[in-house]
Amino acid sequence: APDGSLVAVTVGPAAISGAASGPDQILIINTRTGARAVWRGAAKLFGAEVVSFIHQGRDLVFVAVTKCTPSKHSATCRTLRAVSTAAPGGQIESSRVLLPLSALLRTRGDYINDVVVSQDGATLTAAVMRSPGRGSDQVLIVRFSVTGRQLRVLYRMNTGNGFAYQFFGADPTGRYFLLDAGPTSATVNGWIDHGRLIPLAPSDGSNLASETW
Repeated sequence: APDGSLVAVTVGPAAISGAASGPDQILIINTRTGARAVWRGAAKLFGAEVVSFIHQGRDLVFVAVTKCTPSKHSATCRTLRAVSTAAPGGQIESSRVLLPLSALLRTRGDYINDVVVSQDGATLTAAVMRSPGRGSDQVLIVRFSVTGRQLRVLYRMNTGNGFAYQFFGADPTGRYFLLDAGPTSATVNGWIDHGRLIPLAPSDGSNLASETW
């Protein structure tokens, strides 16, 4: 949380190979008292990804992974959901639904990797991988309203045939973004400034798993 009073982590069962043996959990830990709120997944809603505190830490937003009818493109659905950090915990299925990530897709070749939600909960910024089928593949950083309306493209990178992606994230204010992505042979680690990617050390991001401000 912005003041450091809360830490949120996703926890999943160990899986050396193949699928995990059970659903994920979300732990919200009070750093002052050690108290924990546990949000448990279930057979249908089994996964949780990328978390963001909003409203000065009063709410936690995350991407929930839900079993869906298998289709040509995906066998899972991912939905942006929220829980109150004042709650003692419960089932992830009881969390509030904000919007399905499918609402952010603009072409059949789009895939949403990571999502950062603004502190006021009004907008979200997504790392979008686009494979149009013809022409260059792209990595885009796109800002949307919380209803799914596209507001602006903050950064666009043409990657040629294919792309590599490591991570996307923001500083606690949500103003500055880190991105590690690029062509399969030249992943670049940097921060986004007025539509440009400013390299950071190491500039070759191929072996960099994560990074934070």
